Amino acid sequence: MLKKILYIIVLALMGTSDALAFNKELTDSIRSLDELLMQKDYFTQQKENRISELKAKLSTSSRDDERYTLSINLYEEYKAYQYDSAYHYANKSFSLATNLNNLEYKLESKCALIFCLLSAGLYKEAFDEFQKIDCQDVGVSYKQKYYSLAIRLNYAISDYNHSSPFYEKYVNAGNLFTDSILQLIPAPSPERHYFEAQRQMKNREYAQSIATFENLISHDSINTHDKAIIHSCLGWMYWQNGNTDLGLKNLIESAKYDIKASVKETTALCGLGELLYNMEDIDRAKEYVQQSLNDANFYGARHRKIEINNILPIIEQDRYILLQHQRNIVLIGGAIILLLVIALSLAFVVVFKHKKKLEDAQLQIAERNHRLTQINSQLQEVNKIKNEYIGNSFYQSSRFIDNMENIYKTVSIKIAARQYNDVGLYLKNTMIKEERNNMFNVFDKTFLRIFPHFIEQYNQLFPESERKYPDQTDTLTTEMRIFALIRLGVTESDKIAQFLNKSIHTINTYKTRVKNKSLIENEQFEARIMEIGRVSEP
Repeated sequence: MLKKILYIIVLALMGTSDALAFNKELTDSIRSLDELLMQKDYFTQQKENRISELKAKLSTSSRDDERYTLSINLYEEYKAYQYDSAYHYANKSFSLATNLNNLEYKLESKCALIFCLLSAGLYKEAFDEFQKIDCQDVGVSYKQKYYSLAIRLNYAISDYNHSSPFYEKYVNAGNLFTDSILQLIPAPSPERHYFEAQRQMKNREYAQSIATFENLISHDSINTHDKAIIHSCLGWMYWQNGNTDLGLKNLIESAKYDIKASVKETTALCGLGELLYNMEDIDRAKEYVQQSLNDANFYGARHRKIEINNILPIIEQDRYILLQHQRNIVLIGGAIILLLVIALSLAFVVVFKHKKKLEDAQLQIAERNHRLTQINSQLQEVNKIKNEYIGNSFYQSSRFIDNMENIYKTVSIKIAARQYNDVGLYLKNTMIKEERNNMFNVFDKTFLRIFPHFIEQYNQLFPESERKYPDQTDTLTTEMRIFALIRLGVTESDKIAQFLNKSIHTINTYKTRVKNKSLIENEQFEARIMEIGRVSEP
């Protein structure tokens, strides 16, 4: 993540991007060229496959005329691909033509040999060999090959010798040969337009040449290699006329067609690199010129290697300066990022500590709220119990006073009648037993009003066979009454024994027997009793 942030900062500081340097159409064209360059090996393999098929046929052929056709076809495949192999098959074709004593084949193969010399930059050797050719006794198509080579030879050396009067000398010679070939080509035809456009370009009639080439480029008969040449010429002329965008666009298209045709003897990519260098796109310029040098080395074009090696060091020097500048920017950006990271780290530590304190405080508040909720629930429950038993206590007190008044009257009557023995028996059997039973009944009813589902929830703690239900719905069994008292908070056995008029031992025996029959562990039984009928509302 840090690397991505640093890269974005560097780009922002440099202020260089395709979107800033070119319009969208050119940006897309350059990207598509870069994608094609990555597929270069694919197109090269297609070329090698075609060559392998021709070689296989040549190795099995026994007829010289068939071998000549295959050899000249191999030359055609190699002529813009690899100089040594092209020269080999051109020479082989010439030998076969000599054996066949075919003047047209000899002229064609000799032109092939001269084209190889020309493509390799061997201009003197090419002119020497060209002087030896005689095209008088050959057909029109072979004369066209001769004149086409002558045009190419003179125009190419004019580009090599820019200074006067040599430039004009070779251009004029090329023009004369162009006149000758135009007499052999019917009008209108793509071939005628091609040679006319070339002559216009060499005579610096750029507007006419551009118009002619633009009309020619869309013609169906133009092959991939010729399209590369035409786009290269258009790109150079548009650039000369100051139309940078169209110049770049056509050079890009020329480079694309060169890649598709696996052309190694090419100038488009190098020219494009130079233009991009002038536009300060140093990295891409270096890449394209380096690719051109690789192609020139593969082909064996001496003059191309010299031209490229004159350009590449200049680009490399500027690229080194640019890299130094970028490195300084990266260092500054890195220092800024480091400071930001340190600051963010410190801020993170501070925020983390505050967050931890806040979480601890929130946890304490939550715990206190939970305890308060529990206490509030207990208070509500106690309040309800208190209200029930206070109300019942008034009723019981009133009833107790009425009973005492009745007992007082009865005792008074018996004393007045001197029935002293009846007084004691009456007090023992009537007052104590009845009052205790009344107390239990009142307790049971009051408790069940507070906890109406106590009996049902109590029985759920036992297996089906051990569940017991009182005869009346508003009363409790003795065991239930013990645990009802525990539910009300009376947990001491002596207080329970005193209330129920039982011994402590009896109470403990009841408790142990009940726990042993339950489904709950003995230690957890009373806690489960305390969970019965929790009061949530007052």
